[in-house]
Amino acid sequence: MLKIFNYDGTEEMEISENISVNHLKKKLVDEWSPYFDCFKCGRKSYCKYSENSENTDYLYNEVQCGVVRSFIEEYIDISAIEFETLSDASKNEFLSGLYYLSKFVFDSENYVGAFQQRGFIKEMYTKQVAKRLLGLATDMQITLQKSCEYLKQVDFTCTQRLMLLVEGASEKEFIEQYSKLELGFIGNVYVESYDGKDNRDKKKIFQMINYFKSKGFKVLMQIDKDGKDIRLTQHVKSGLFDHEDYFSFSEDLENTYPNKLIAECLEEFGSDSNLILERLSIPRESGVTLYNHLKETAVWLPPKPLFAKKMANLVSDHDLVNRSDCNNMELVQFLKFIAAHSLKI
Repeated sequence: MLKIFNYDGTEEMEISENISVNHLKKKLVDEWSPYFDCFKCGRKSYCKYSENSENTDYLYNEVQCGVVRSFIEEYIDISAIEFETLSDASKNEFLSGLYYLSKFVFDSENYVGAFQQRGFIKEMYTKQVAKRLLGLATDMQITLQKSCEYLKQVDFTCTQRLMLLVEGASEKEFIEQYSKLELGFIGNVYVESYDGKDNRDKKKIFQMINYFKSKGFKVLMQIDKDGKDIRLTQHVKSGLFDHEDYFSFSEDLENTYPNKLIAECLEEFGSDSNLILERLSIPRESGVTLYNHLKETAVWLPPKPLFAKKMANLVSDHDLVNRSDCNNMELVQFLKFIAAHSLKI
C-alpha cells in the first residue's frame, strides 16, 4: 500500500499501489495544491494562473495554485516510467520527497513574490509578520532539506557529487586549478588529498572513501606508482571500489608534464628554457624524482603546489586535451578519466 502526506503533513493517507499515473496526479494535486486568494500573492499581476474577479483589476478569485499544480503534474509525468519500476517502499520515499518539494515550491513562490511588488508586504501584513517573512528562507531551507532526505533514497532522483581523492597537495592544486579553467570539460569536481604514505600506513584512506560515499559522493581515486600498497584489488572485490574508479600514474603527477611545458613554466621563474630541456633529456638516476632531477639546473624551483598550479594553466592554455597528438599523454588520459566520470553525474 502506498502512502502520501495530507496537506499539513501531520498524517499519512493510504492510496492504492495500482493507482494510474493520471489518478495519482489528480490525487496529489487535490491534496497538496491549496486554494488560494491570488490577492495575497505578490505575483498576482503577472502570474498566468491568477484570475481577476468580476472584471476588476484589484480583486481576484480564489483558485487552486496553478504553480504548485503544474509542478506536481510535470514532475510526475517526467518520473512516470521510472516510478513504476520502484518498490512500494521506494515509491513512498519518492512521494514523501515530492510532498516537501511541492511545499517548497509554494512557499518560495510566495516568498519571492512578496518582494516583487513595492509596499505589498507592509500593506498585507503587520510589522511583526513582515519581519517574520525576512527569516522565512530558513523554513524553506528546512523543507527543501526534508525533501532531499527522501529523494536521495530513490535511484533516479538522487544526484551524486564527484569526489576525487588524490595522493598529495600538488595533485589537488592541479585539478582544482584546471577545473576552474575548464569547467565545461571537467565539470564540478571536489578534490581531497589522502596525504600519501602517511595515510596509507594508517589505512585512513578507506575511512575517507566510506565517509564521502555516505555523504552522497561518487568517489574516484588517483594513486602514484608507489601506491600499490594501498591494495586496491581487495577493496574492488569487497565492493568498496570499482576497477574504473581509480587512475594509477606510472610514476607521479610531475612525471606526466610535457617537457616543453615544464621548460616554459620554469622560464617564468627565471630559468633558461633550453637548459631545462637539455636537463630533461638526460636520464634520471634510479629513485630520483623529476622535481629533484631539475634542482641542479633550475634557477628556482617553486613549491610543488605552485608548480602544479602553473602547469595547470599551461595545460589549459595549450589545450592539450583537444589535441590529437596528445591523446597518448598520461596527463591527458588522467584528465579525460575525470571528465568521463563527471559526465555520468
